[in-house]
Amino acid sequence: MSELIVIPKFLRKSSPVFKYFMDIDDLAYDGISGDGIISFTTNEKSRKGKILMISMIQKQEAEIWQAYQELMADLLAAVEVKLHGIYRFELLSMHMDEKMEKFQRDEFLKGMTELALGMAAGKPQFVQYCSILGILTKHEIEDYGKISFRPRMQILDYKAEELDIPLERLIKANQTNQAFSGVKRLIFYDLSRQPLYDCQNEQQSGALARLGRKFDRDLSTTLTEVAIIDRNGQHTFFQKSQMEFELF
Repeated sequence: MSELIVIPKFLRKSSPVFKYFMDIDDLAYDGISGDGIISFTTNEKSRKGKILMISMIQKQEAEIWQAYQELMADLLAAVEVKLHGIYRFELLSMHMDEKMEKFQRDEFLKGMTELALGMAAGKPQFVQYCSILGILTKHEIEDYGKISFRPRMQILDYKAEELDIPLERLIKANQTNQAFSGVKRLIFYDLSRQPLYDCQNEQQSGALARLGRKFDRDLSTTLTEVAIIDRNGQHTFFQKSQMEFELF
């Protein structure tokens, strides 16, 4: 537990994802799986839980995303020249519609530099600035500075009608830990400027409805909620009732 990175409530209030889960008492980042599933441990009214999340953007917006990656790489390069150590920055999410002309470059650089200089080796820190969510880790002290940049967003090569397919990946991630009996939320975080979720798309709605029914029939599932979060808000399409929670 000591290695978990606690995300305080005052930061969660301005988070594009965690602002929807303010009822959670404690939330901490605990790593990323090999297939890109971002994992968080939660505590809600003394009940342990998990949030599994995957951040994605549409393939059609890959060039725009590349520009944002280059911006982040340039910012980190400006920070690392002031450091003495080896660091890693994992970018968990960043809004694609961020008004970058209002981005306070000097403020961000100052904050990141001060944070990095004050870190002890092996003690990761949560980073949030505007819509930027990330984890900064210091590995060792050196006579020079280096920040390894690892963006954790994935390019989504599916049409809107196929939105259920990447959601199935989250389901498979859930199945790897059936022994966990707490509240388990699966979050699909779409950072695209043009969100894939569209309640007016009949084909998509039908596919998501079929997934929901699949969960309803599977009494052994440990899933308690599956939701999509995008620039338009949170869209829950599967959720167990409180009575069902108590059965597990």
